[in-house]
Amino acid sequence: MNCTPEIIMMNNSLVVLTTPNNTRWELKKGDVIKFESSLYPTYGHSTSIFCILPIIDGELKEEMEIFNTNEVSYQYTATKDCYYNLGILSASPSSISFHEGTISVIK
Repeated sequence: MNCTPEIIMMNNSLVVLTTPNNTRWELKKGDVIKFESSLYPTYGHSTSIFCILPIIDGELKEEMEIFNTNEVSYQYTATKDCYYNLGILSASPSSISFHEGTISVIK
């Protein structure tokens, strides 16, 4: 399990989560990558909207999950043997700020 840094995003920003040495996770089909975090309160808006999506071999995929919550628990099961990252895309009208979180791979 690795810790993720605090993340601050503006609307339509993309953050790519990487391994501690700034690379991708090499996963086998059926492995699970899991991200958990929480958001700081958003001032001026009651909701924070964002998407989390897999990045497979450097390509953004459309298999995104949309969140409208302050607690995040996301997991993605690898569909094939290759390299994976996770992307977070902000769709909120104001900035979004994540607390430090965790990312883990379950083999």
